[in-house]
Amino acid sequence: MANVHSNSTKVSTKMTDAPTTSQENQTPTIDLTLFFKEKKNLLLTAKRILKFCKEKSDIFTENSVKVDYFQLVILEAHGIIKRIATGGNYSVWKLNVPIEELERAIRENEDEYEISEEELDKLFSPIIGYDTLKSIIKIALTSKKPIHILLVGPPASAKSLFLELISELPRSAYACGSRTTKSGIADVLMEMQPRHLIIDEFDKLNTVDYSILLSLCESQKLVIMMHNKRVNLDLPDTRVLAAANRIDKVPQEVLSRFEVLHLKEYTKEEFINVATKVLTMREGLDEKLARFIATEVAKKERDVRSAIRVARGCDGDIEKAKLLLRAREIYAKPS
Repeated sequence: MANVHSNSTKVSTKMTDAPTTSQENQTPTIDLTLFFKEKKNLLLTAKRILKFCKEKSDIFTENSVKVDYFQLVILEAHGIIKRIATGGNYSVWKLNVPIEELERAIRENEDEYEISEEELDKLFSPIIGYDTLKSIIKIALTSKKPIHILLVGPPASAKSLFLELISELPRSAYACGSRTTKSGIADVLMEMQPRHLIIDEFDKLNTVDYSILLSLCESQKLVIMMHNKRVNLDLPDTRVLAAANRIDKVPQEVLSRFEVLHLKEYTKEEFINVATKVLTMREGLDEKLARFIATEVAKKERDVRSAIRVARGCDGDIEKAKLLLRAREIYAKPS
């Protein structure tokens, strides 16, 4: 079994273990595709569990997968997950169905999934402020016809965090401008046909990718030559949500297809509050340790991703956090 990476999933010896009867090893007979067809409100929860299980471990807590306890109880009642231990403030769960079956059931139901206003409010809850921007992005995500959004601002703004949260939605595909392959965005669109195409470092795309996006934003089609044949793929529901530090090198004709929104850098106090909330809600740290890491990171920079890296490295241990923060200070690039 894979190691549990999140500190919140460590089980104390004082916990009460769940019954270990023969039913623990029974294979559920539930039709997962039908289940999620009838309970679409649990699809986002299932996708977060799937992501955690694929990247880390099939053992998790409500904090490590960032979902409501009562949604996990519903999945437990239908045999999709099982509770293996209970602590004072959280329970420990284990995926109880084959991961391939869960992934297939999610994929087969994503096309019909419509996210609610309430789910979007919860999705963006780690981001403090930016209420007007949140409203604009909600409109773009739920509009009947695609609206394409480009967030522009320094590294210490919330643009990448917005993209990371949106990438959790069903039918989302993520690409990074500095790391796209030769075939780049075309491959992503061909293989996934996403509803949400999320692109970070938008200003670092190549000219071929910009050309493809220009066609997509203009006609909602992917038009490329492949193996000496013309490919014309309709993507009527695909909307692009992108972020960039600067846009001076992005072709003007591409920019004209986007709603370009400029974000300001967080103040030190705003950053500490945002980072603390992200580390508690998304990384499972207690608030005292989360605020300590956020405050120390804020002395040098305002990038939430730096705080997340320290949080994941320390595994809930403040001494490890201090060591990582000290190493960052010693080996920082000279100014």
